[in-house]
Amino acid sequence: MAFLFQKLSGVFEVRIHPTASSFRDIYNNSQADPDEDFVPGAQVGTLDLRKLAKNLSTMNSEEIRRRRKLYNRLYWEASLLSQGDVKGISFQSMLTLLSHYKLIDDEKALK
Repeated sequence: MAFLFQKLSGVFEVRIHPTASSFRDIYNNSQADPDEDFVPGAQVGTLDLRKLAKNLSTMNSEEIRRRRKLYNRLYWEASLLSQGDVKGISFQSMLTLLSHYKLIDDEKALK
């Protein structure tokens, strides 16, 4: 299931971190410039710790918490549906789950 979540994008994106905040992007944006002088304690290998701290501080922790909560809830419910006689979850069931959590607003739907 986690593999499926990684492949989704757009309205159905279910990731804990936004695509722009992936490990690879943060790591690449935190590389030390070879033209700058080496500052002891501010650089580990090719990684500039000051740039890393700046990149990490721009991440919205509340948004990440909300996304993690949604991811965990969706993963838990999908794993419950996949238990039983048949191994796995049907495409239709997964699509229904995704649409419920990503498209339908429960407050408006119940009015």
